[in-house]
Amino acid sequence: APAAAMATADREQLRRTHGAGEDTCVVLIASRFEAWKGHRDLIESLASGSASWQLWIAGAPQKTGEGANDTALRELAAKHHVENRVRFLGHSDRVPALMAAADLLCQPNTDPEPFGIVFVEALYAGLPVVTTGFGGAAEIVTNACGVLVPPGDRRALVQTLGSLIVDRPRCRALGSAGPARAAGLCDPSTRLAEVSRVLAGAGVACH
Repeated sequence: APAAAMATADREQLRRTHGAGEDTCVVLIASRFEAWKGHRDLIESLASGSASWQLWIAGAPQKTGEGANDTALRELAAKHHVENRVRFLGHSDRVPALMAAADLLCQPNTDPEPFGIVFVEALYAGLPVVTTGFGGAAEIVTNACGVLVPPGDRRALVQTLGSLIVDRPRCRALGSAGPARAAGLCDPSTRLAEVSRVLAGAGVACH
């Protein structure tokens, strides 16, 4: 289901809780702590720019080896002197609220995502999505609602993030196209109607 819209006061309160003003671009990644989700590339790409940003990392280690990745990411943020701009939020049951308070979602996968329900959730929430252009993401994200960067192209990721962080009107425009795209992909009534039409065309009665 689409993320519930937050009142402006609620959005501002959540951002203040994490030290982000309205002039700060909040980038969200909400995923498991598997290395291929691209946390490292995301931190390094953001750290290479000078714009006003903050990174919210929602999620916590669950599987063997993910704890080491968590530690490595914290060390990486410190190495680039951006530890005060990266928020490790841990496991959260408030991801819809985080999406409503963030400005864009970025998950630069280094391996193909089988589907990527988080991308659909972000689009429903009105967030533009930046991710890697292979796997399921390539079937979800269009240039009307986000940006697909070529696999392994760090320069493209840096440029894309830098551009969206600075160009807030474009960021908002991409986000505004998200709900319609998500509904077109995953709205239950839309999908059931399509199945019904296919079955009807095949001569199968639907009751």
